[in-house]
Amino acid sequence: MSQTERILYIDRALRTSGIVTVQDVADEFEVSTRQVKRDIEYMRDRFEAPVVWKPSKHAYVYGESFKRLEFADQHLILAYLSMQSMLKNASYFPAVSDELLASFTSQIPKDYLEICDKILYQVPAADSLDPQFFAGICGALRNKLCLEITYKNAKNEDSVRKIEPYNLINYGGNWYVVCFDYLRKELRTFHVSRISRMNLTKDSFEDHGKDFAEKVKAHMESGFGIFLGEKTKTVKIQFTGRAAIIVRTQQWHPKQQILNASKNEENEEAVILSFPAAELTEVLSKILSYGPDAVPLEPPELVKMWEESVEQLSLLIRRSRAR
Repeated sequence: MSQTERILYIDRALRTSGIVTVQDVADEFEVSTRQVKRDIEYMRDRFEAPVVWKPSKHAYVYGESFKRLEFADQHLILAYLSMQSMLKNASYFPAVSDELLASFTSQIPKDYLEICDKILYQVPAADSLDPQFFAGICGALRNKLCLEITYKNAKNEDSVRKIEPYNLINYGGNWYVVCFDYLRKELRTFHVSRISRMNLTKDSFEDHGKDFAEKVKAHMESGFGIFLGEKTKTVKIQFTGRAAIIVRTQQWHPKQQILNASKNEENEEAVILSFPAAELTEVLSKILSYGPDAVPLEPPELVKMWEESVEQLSLLIRRSRAR
């Protein structure tokens, strides 16, 4: 059994029974009493647990209230379930072994393993990621070497690019690489599944100036969703009815603001969500997912994109009904 399980067992015993003996723990986990004492020292050093020896009871007790590990079991289970779901999906983790998954399983207290099968943590459908591409990007990140890729854009056009990869992101089940693109001479985000060829070159990353690291950081922290960029526009969307209630509890962007708005003609609740976005395509997709309960207010180009999309949908509906 793992040290994590023993520590959680000791903590539970101290909080529920008030005392714990070294021999009890040693017998439960079939380890030496010396190992149990090392576990207790670890609790004191790493978690500042107030574990003290009580000579009159020949046992350990908490010298004062200690709740740092009170919900550690539940946190560990949630972490385990999320990792288990992703580790079993090769699209999320292209290189994974049964031994790695087993190492996570060994950290879960045995009395919790049974309920883990009754809690589902489902991940969305994901792109398949070629393990060689994953290894190539990791190698470029580690050694700061450029990659040469053949990339297919949204218009199904191929182009050969030389890039400096800085971040590999899994967003919504899809893999993206944030990089400096030599063709455009700027930071770009490429969808890895659209890469058909990749070669690791011997060319080192160029020196883009002392402020470039901050520029990359700003690029990563701006925008909305996976569409990143330094130049952003303020987006404002009005939500009504059920959508307004839902949006109040969601975080679309770290810098978002939720503003109260006057109720609509049906006397339904209305709110306005405001946040910065570098690209509007994904924002439009989110708005459309709420149907008539979400209407963009700013910027004008987003309003136009939404109106055109609604008009196209209406046309498709009319054609479908006419058949």
